[in-house]
Amino acid sequence: MIELVSKEKIDLTLNDCFHLVKLSGTPESYYLIPQLLEVMRLTGITFNLIFLNSVMSTLTKSGNPLASWKFFNDVLKKEGFVPNGVSYLCVIKAIGESGQLGLASSVHKEIPQHILKEERVLNSIVLMYSKCGDIQKSLEVFNGMESRSVVSYNIILDALAENERYQEALVIFGRMKQEGFHWDVKTLTVFTKSITGLKDISKANELYDYVLLHQKQKDNYLWSSLMTMFSKCGDIDKVRTIYESIQEKTMVVHNVMIDS
Repeated sequence: MIELVSKEKIDLTLNDCFHLVKLSGTPESYYLIPQLLEVMRLTGITFNLIFLNSVMSTLTKSGNPLASWKFFNDVLKKEGFVPNGVSYLCVIKAIGESGQLGLASSVHKEIPQHILKEERVLNSIVLMYSKCGDIQKSLEVFNGMESRSVVSYNIILDALAENERYQEALVIFGRMKQEGFHWDVKTLTVFTKSITGLKDISKANELYDYVLLHQKQKDNYLWSSLMTMFSKCGDIDKVRTIYESIQEKTMVVHNVMIDS
């Protein structure tokens, strides 16, 4: 608990306050923050938008994401601050973690148009709707983006796989390639999820051949995902082949082999 004190009894800097916010990263943090802000006022410290965004980020990570949304409305706005892109990123992440679809729609509607043009914000909105169970809205936001990056594609592809929309994911994989985007390790790993869901051994072999040709360094997470994919597709020999080809095996790789 932060005890309210007078200016003469405490000597704080803004960096100290940042540290206190991070230390208070518990589900009860929201109830301590107003006291910290009052201490800052008493000691003459002016808090800024960067500090308030940091508070929201900490609240989201604390296990009580809705506290971040409450802080956004009850403190940041009421103190007269104009939310920026980072502010909305904090809120979008918090609502995604909460799974509250109604709140997701509300915050989406209030984001200013100039911030909605930021790719990172739109990527976060796609992920938010997915976590809130509205994959159709995720697709709508994704398809409406003026420009997309590999990160944008990876987010929607992972969202589709998590929502068992495997065929749609394969279509977007093809579209990604047609638009000239390079499949990175994350893309390929997400691809294994959709193929695993479909149990399509033909697609599994196509992906494996592509990885052998284009991925010279073995990423353990990707290769363990390939092992899982072939296991689910019923090709245990290929699982063993991949396992034996990995020189530096992690515990995850060993566990996948054992489970297979």
